[in-house]
Amino acid sequence: MDLRDIKFGIEIETIRRTRHCVAEAIQTVVGGQVRHTGTPACYAPWEVTDDRGRIWKVVADSSLNMVGSHLRAEVVSPVLTYQDIPELQKVVRAVRTLAGAKVDSR
Repeated sequence: MDLRDIKFGIEIETIRRTRHCVAEAIQTVVGGQVRHTGTPACYAPWEVTDDRGRIWKVVADSSLNMVGSHLRAEVVSPVLTYQDIPELQKVVRAVRTLAGAKVDSR
C-alpha cells in the first residue's frame, strides 16, 4: 500500500485560548465560515466550514483540566489526505502564531 493513499485525521489540544480564537485562526488558512454550533453543549463547539465544505471542529476537552473550561480548545480536523499535509502545516502554524498556542511539558 502506498502511504500517500491513507486517509487520516488529527486532534490538537490547546489551553489558555478560547475556542472562538482558535477557530478564527484556522479560518485564516482554510477560508470559509466560522460559527458557534453550541451542540452538544458539553463540547461548546465552534466549526469552520472550509472552502471545500469540510468541517474543522474546535471543541472543549475535559482532559485539559488545568485551566477554566472556556480556555480549553481541541482542534478536530476533517478527514485528510497526503495532499492536505501542506494545508495542515499552515493550520498548525496559524493556531500557534495567530491564536498564540504553544507546546508545554504536558
